[in-house]
Amino acid sequence: MAEMYYYVCKKTSVVGRRLCSFFKKALRADERAENYAKKFAASSYVQPSQFFAGGVDFLEFDKAPDPAVWRKRITTPDGIDEYEPNCMVRSDFLVVDGENFTPYDTWNRTYLPARFPWTLVRGKKSMKEWAAVAGCVLIKDKEKDACLIDELLSGKFFIPYLEYFGEEVVVNAKRVPQSLRKAIRAEKERQRLPVVDAQELFLLLDMQLDVPDDAKKASQLSVETPIFFLQGDNFYIRSRVPCKADELQATNMAEFNYRKRFAQIESGGKEN
Repeated sequence: MAEMYYYVCKKTSVVGRRLCSFFKKALRADERAENYAKKFAASSYVQPSQFFAGGVDFLEFDKAPDPAVWRKRITTPDGIDEYEPNCMVRSDFLVVDGENFTPYDTWNRTYLPARFPWTLVRGKKSMKEWAAVAGCVLIKDKEKDACLIDELLSGKFFIPYLEYFGEEVVVNAKRVPQSLRKAIRAEKERQRLPVVDAQELFLLLDMQLDVPDDAKKASQLSVETPIFFLQGDNFYIRSRVPCKADELQATNMAEFNYRKRFAQIESGGKEN
């Protein structure tokens, strides 16, 4: 069995206040995900495993939903069908001349609140793709082609967006099927759901990963997320990795489990 590390800290300590803030943020993200599922009459939902909280990967329904709006993505080994909005999403950039230009969302496109100079997006597409954006013809001289594209795009700004579409090409927006509009609305809302990254928890606990800094993010993905709860005036934490945040005090498994039972009893009492 892998070694576990147990800690306790005051709720009013610096790390305790950060844990409170993190917990409230995660709770709000989970509430948004739950409200999303309720809005579309789902019986339950599946959250993305790569995040600590928030987001929706799939919805589950008591009765099969309209297949024109909801696409069955997988069937679990238990025989449960899991669905997602029946549309596709692609990301791209809107190229604009002015730094202050702000585009408006359309029925099938959502612009992100960011804009980038050419130097930050150059590597996002191939030279052939950027040539099409710039409206120029490549002469198959890599150095000259790169210089030409740089010259044409270096003064532009690039606004990222998500575009939603169905299986059939829609030429006239007025003729878009209502089922596709519903699917796109559901997907837009799903894309806007907040998520909370477990890395925030790793950082505030100052988890000691025995890897170089440039490999920490990848390593954190394979580390079991610490468990923490509030009981009385203290947070209790269990981690597979040592934590060095200030004001954390070491405790043991017996104390952790004892306090966890009390927290569950207190929570049950409040719910009743």
